[in-house]
Amino acid sequence: MKTFKFFIVMCFITVFTLNSVRAQNGVVKDEFTANIEDLYLPCTGDYLSGTILVPYKLMPNLFLQQPKEGFLIGRPSGKIYEIKQIVINSTSKSDNWVSTGILRVDGKMVARFKWQYHTTINANGDVTAEIARDMIFDCK
Repeated sequence: MKTFKFFIVMCFITVFTLNSVRAQNGVVKDEFTANIEDLYLPCTGDYLSGTILVPYKLMPNLFLQQPKEGFLIGRPSGKIYEIKQIVINSTSKSDNWVSTGILRVDGKMVARFKWQYHTTINANGDVTAEIARDMIFDCK
C-alpha cells in the first residue's frame, strides 16, 4: 500500500511541475510598398526604378518571409521589368537576410539575382559581425 501511495504522490508532483502547453501566437500578416530607385542591371545596362508591393508573414519564431512582386521601369530603354523576389529573415541572436529573385521583360527571363546580409549580436547587444554581400546578377 505504501508503494501505491508513493506512486500516486509522485504522479501528482510530476503533473504539477510540468509546464503547461500554450498555443503559439498566430502568424502576423501585413504588407507595405517599397521604392526601388536606380538599381543598376548589368545584363541590359538599364537603371531600374519603381514601387513594388511587399506582403509579409512574421512567424511566432520570428522567421520573416517577404515575397515581393511588381514592375520596374528601365532607364534609358523604357522597358518594363517584372520582378519576383523572396526575402527571408531569421532573427535570434543574429540577423540573416537572404534574397533571391527573377527579372523578366515581356515574360522572358532577363536575370536572376541574389544578395545576403548578416549581423551577429552578442549578449550585451553589440554587433560583433556584419557581412553584406553585393547583389549578384546571373544574366540570361
